[in-house]
Amino acid sequence: MNPHKLVIKATAERDFNNIDAKSKARIVNAIDNLKIVPFPRGCRHIKSAGREFFRIRIGNYRVIYSWSNLTRTITINHIRLRDKHSYEKL
Repeated sequence: MNPHKLVIKATAERDFNNIDAKSKARIVNAIDNLKIVPFPRGCRHIKSAGREFFRIRIGNYRVIYSWSNLTRTITINHIRLRDKHSYEKL
């Protein structure tokens, strides 16, 4: 099966730039794996304001993404430190 196309939004890039190097390596590895397995074990479905997202957990960080089967695209929307505001303003 062909891997999915990966799109990283500017918001996710800004989030990523503020993360320590050790966590960055783990996050990059997890995102690369999403291209092959878009719904890995532990993935959760999130509904926000009529839009559908998914999230994976990497340590204390959450990668929030959307998926399109039609275009075989995974869009990384946010990479956030887990706290009470992680899922606000999606």
